[in-house]
Amino acid sequence: MGFTTEWNGGAIFKIGLPLLPITPRAYFLYHSLTGSGDLAITNQSVEYTQSISELGIGLQYNFVPLPAGFDPYIALDIAYNNFSALDSNGTEVPDIRDIKGSRFGGGIGLGTEITIIPIIDLDIYASYKMFNLAGKSDGEETVTAFTLDVFILFSFL
Repeated sequence: MGFTTEWNGGAIFKIGLPLLPITPRAYFLYHSLTGSGDLAITNQSVEYTQSISELGIGLQYNFVPLPAGFDPYIALDIAYNNFSALDSNGTEVPDIRDIKGSRFGGGIGLGTEITIIPIIDLDIYASYKMFNLAGKSDGEETVTAFTLDVFILFSFL
């Protein structure tokens, strides 16, 4: 439907395991999407919005750290996703895709943590996500996205 992202926000929690290159992670992300197009039922061009709330867990495998404070990793995630109803100017509109409610998905990505100071890191993560792998309606297409996330990480221990 030609969606583009408006803004996204969220939080990520990681537990660093001493002497292991594996890091468990949990996250919550909110994706706000907008688009425009012709509605199949009324054949009118409209602006519309939809959001996806994503609650996920995963593992990241840290490669050997690079000089200058770079710590690259690859991550695999599974997520519970909640799609809001398709909305136009505060009014729910018919959605021929029939994508609203709960779905399960997954993602894979590459990232790096960059040390700013010993207790603060910058985490840059590029991923490919499939938001509705399980729980689809009959004939529902898979919703996918490439995402680029930037997080500020605070170390507590």
